[in-house]
Order: sequence, then structure tokens, then C-alpha cells
Amino acid sequence: MEDLKFYDEEHKKFYKEHTEGKKLDNYNKSLIYLLGLIEETRNNFLTLYDEITREIKINAMNEGWQTGTSLSITKLAFNLFNGYCGLEDNEARYYTPEYIFCYNKFLPYFFEGIKLRFEIKENKELDTFIKQ
Repeated sequence: MEDLKFYDEEHKKFYKEHTEGKKLDNYNKSLIYLLGLIEETRNNFLTLYDEITREIKINAMNEGWQTGTSLSITKLAFNLFNGYCGLEDNEARYYTPEYIFCYNKFLPYFFEGIKLRFEIKENKELDTFIKQ
């Protein structure tokens, strides 16, 4: 399995169950990884994503089980999967991680800004990634 950091054993088990032995691209792996983070999204995974057609289910963001945390995770997972940002405005897509983080030359500085914003004092794994 890839060298990933998991939130807990359930997260790890979920990711392994939905990826092992399957030929998946990074978009699908990212989606599965993120939707496996918490119990709500794990339990409602098939409401959020169709593993056969490999399509996200946008309407699942309006489900009653969604919490602030699960909705935040869902939005990020959907956005990284296909750039979905939930807005009709064509300009909105330019403010998604897919477009912002495509400028690899500036990635280390983007992560520095994220560290500042969220007051991340020390994270050796993140610092190693940023220096690559």
C-alpha cells in the first residue's frame, strides 16, 4: 500500500478495502481516501460515489446525515476528483485546489501559506513534502 498517513484503523481499512487490487487513478484514490476519513462518509460512501461508473453523486451533499465536518470532507473530495465546486459561476472553478495547486513551481509556498493560516507549527512530514 502507498505510504499514506491514516486518521485511524477504520480509515486505513476502508481505503484498503476500496482500492486494493483495483486499477484506480489518483483522482479516485484521493476521493476514496478522503471519503474514508470519518464514520459518516464511510457509512454513506455508496450514497456519495458509484464505484462501478466511478461517478460522484452531487445530490448526496443535501442528505440529512451530512454534518459540517462530513460536508467539508465531501466538498474537498468532490473538488479534487473533478473540480466540482458547487457553483454555477464559471469563474468559481478557478478558485478550486485543482486549478490553484496546478502551479507546481509555487507549491512549497502555497503550503507555507496554509501552515501560516492554520497555525501549523511543526509537521516534519509536510515540511519534507514541501522541500521536494
